[in-house]
Amino acid sequence: MALDATILGGHFNRNALRGRHKRQHAEQPQHARHVFLTVKLVFDMALGGLDVVLLYLAVAALYAVIPGPIQKGYVVDAKGSPLLYKLNGFNVLLAFLAIVAIVHYTGLYGVESFYQDFWANFAGAFVVGLSVSTILYIKGSRLPASKQVHARRAATVDRPAVDTKDKTALSWNLWERFFNGLEFNPRVGLFDYKMSLYLIGATALEFLLLAATAEHVRITGTLSIALATYVALLTLFVFEYLYHEFVHLYTYDFFAERVGFKLAWGCLLFYPFFYTIGVHALVGASGDITVLQAVVTAVLYVIGWIITRGANNQKYYFKIAPRQPYFGFVQSSGSILMTGWWGAARHFNYLGEIVQAIALALPGWLLTGSLVPWLYPLYYVALLTARQADDEKICETKYGAAWAAYKRAVPYRIVPYVY
Repeated sequence: MALDATILGGHFNRNALRGRHKRQHAEQPQHARHVFLTVKLVFDMALGGLDVVLLYLAVAALYAVIPGPIQKGYVVDAKGSPLLYKLNGFNVLLAFLAIVAIVHYTGLYGVESFYQDFWANFAGAFVVGLSVSTILYIKGSRLPASKQVHARRAATVDRPAVDTKDKTALSWNLWERFFNGLEFNPRVGLFDYKMSLYLIGATALEFLLLAATAEHVRITGTLSIALATYVALLTLFVFEYLYHEFVHLYTYDFFAERVGFKLAWGCLLFYPFFYTIGVHALVGASGDITVLQAVVTAVLYVIGWIITRGANNQKYYFKIAPRQPYFGFVQSSGSILMTGWWGAARHFNYLGEIVQAIALALPGWLLTGSLVPWLYPLYYVALLTARQADDEKICETKYGAAWAAYKRAVPYRIVPYVY
């Protein structure tokens, strides 16, 4: 049995006891200091996290007040009329970046501080995402039972009546209700929650890129080819996405995704903070990649972009004008798009997105050898493989025999001759 160090032979060792008392008194200020530092860290993170909260509020306000063309969407309301969308995302992005430039160059706010407070802003975005998800859940829970749609997809212009008892219908447990959401397209007037969440996430992503670039220049005193390549390509992703807002009204996200924790938390936290994961290896890195490596990376990205944008645009124009040849020569017939990009694989656009993600992993990996940037393409592979399987089930229910014929004609799911 271990004996107390202050007891020797059954007697108290007074010197040892006095030493213990001294240590206890010395530890009390040290303990208080730890408590103070912990509280200070939490307080600093809360203040730092306010940056991202203000950012989100600013973008939401710009979305509400900046005008834009009004366009009919693919999803319809309870009366069968197409939902109307205000497409001002590209203008909102430009306005926000103009404001950022003004406050940065006038010294009101250095954008690099947003990256310096990365984890505080990450925590703030986490809290905002969770809060918005909870608000959306409470809002959806108050809907009459007749307005709560259990089906896997929303009603659309070509399928205004949704069978909630078909084999694609979702189970309806509490976790799923919170995670996936209760409404496909919650909105107040033309303020569409889903559209605003995608816009906020895209704008925050671009702002984080600018902040990382400013911090990189502050640390290294120059702009590396590697970071410039990465930021330029991901910026192209943001700009062209918002420029083609009208196309995305006809994509999976708008007719098959409800607005719940998955989408709200995803747009407010995961979208801006994970999609930029490749930038961290570059911010403080010394050395650089070669011009040839940058060109190869850019070419690979553009190839992926051509596939993705080409396929998505072809589907969009097929939806609004199915008999109109795509690019003037790609003919289409029937209810399913089976020509052009969609004659190569049933979800060929997903291949383009994966190729783009691989290109974005290259600068950080080539320069530092870090495997962290590869988490981004791995995420895309996991996401789009699962989404493809889900979309197949929806299409089997929607098109029946026509879909079976399409699968025979186009046997590949994402990668021609491979998968």
